[in-house]
Amino acid sequence: MDESFRNVHKIIPAQPIVRRFPWSAGILPTLAGKMPALQDRLPELFPTHSLADIFTQRFCHRSYFVGITGRWRASRLAIKSIHFVPDRVYVIVWQPPPFRRHPRPIPVMAYPIENKFVIGVASSALFDLTESHQIYLDKGYDEYRIHQETHIDKPFPTGVAFPFIRRFLGINKVFPKELPVEVVLLSRNSPETGLRIFRSIQHYGLDISRAAFMAGRSPHEYVPAFNASSFLSANKADVQQAIDAHYPAGVVLPSKIHDDGQDGELRVAFDFDGVIADDEAEAVYKKNHSIPEFVAHEIANQAIPHKPGPLAELFKNLSFIQTLEDEKRKHDATYQKIIRIAIITARNAPAHERVVTTLKSWGVSADESFFLGGMDKARILSVLKPHIFFDDQCSHLHSYADNIPMVHIPYGIANKTK
Repeated sequence: MDESFRNVHKIIPAQPIVRRFPWSAGILPTLAGKMPALQDRLPELFPTHSLADIFTQRFCHRSYFVGITGRWRASRLAIKSIHFVPDRVYVIVWQPPPFRRHPRPIPVMAYPIENKFVIGVASSALFDLTESHQIYLDKGYDEYRIHQETHIDKPFPTGVAFPFIRRFLGINKVFPKELPVEVVLLSRNSPETGLRIFRSIQHYGLDISRAAFMAGRSPHEYVPAFNASSFLSANKADVQQAIDAHYPAGVVLPSKIHDDGQDGELRVAFDFDGVIADDEAEAVYKKNHSIPEFVAHEIANQAIPHKPGPLAELFKNLSFIQTLEDEKRKHDATYQKIIRIAIITARNAPAHERVVTTLKSWGVSADESFFLGGMDKARILSVLKPHIFFDDQCSHLHSYADNIPMVHIPYGIANKTK
């Protein structure tokens, strides 16, 4: 402990302060004029500090004494006031609060990621990287890096997942106190080549601040580290590695996307088997390609919920946000819900009952459910116009109109190589 502070400790009585002077450097002339004895006594009390230091925030130390409590504490200190009477000096020290005259807009980073509804997205899904990727394939990494540097201020065109991600982030605007959602960028780029990606993110006004740049490696292994309910990428190998590791992921397929800026609703459509639920029922059908066997199995097990599939958590979290919307609507009758969830499945009655049983057991539901009995799903999708549609079978996805953002979930028996 500094000896000057020992001196203060000896002379400060553990009593309430009788008189305080204003806390400012401007007190110096006043004290010097009215209490000259104080000025004479200061070198003795604080031999290592000048008079100017004592009356400014430059006088700081790692420990201080509070006269009223009589206890030492580890902290930054500053002199708040000094009161001189015969034989005693009352010195009040304090820990000044953080102050910034012109605060800078710093992104809030304090929210624990485990309390967030998180989606991980690769730059290949968020933006159209066709031109850049072709340069990488044709000319190698060095030319690719130079291309990104020379075009750093040119935003990438929006990609297939962009309309979905933009509206997903918009949930935080509806719930500014809770800020329930977050998007994390999971990229194969290096931080250097990733600069253009973040410039593009800023250009489009997307609130994305967390990222993982892997410098050529797959980012899939960090999906659970970021608490992501799904990982969207145009890289099939990365997604397959994620699925093989039992992480939720999907391949964003090429399509022509029109993003209506006036449409604020977020519409998300899911297949059921192999996406929300596991592939148990699909495996029964695939065994003999028998629909009667499939239906009989589902009727026999209609009271038993399916086990969760790869995107079960994504579906549950979206449903949870809808409960927040329901609460908001109770207090504001004019509020218009922004999330609309649909299930579009090839099942029909009576196999539909197990779908209802499963969702009910999870405490969730869909706004719209379509049991099509093998009918072309494009007939529904063309009306619903979802901002993203998840299905586990590429053969189904390729048959739809090319203006629907589609994501393939390479999970289960439907995707096993024959």
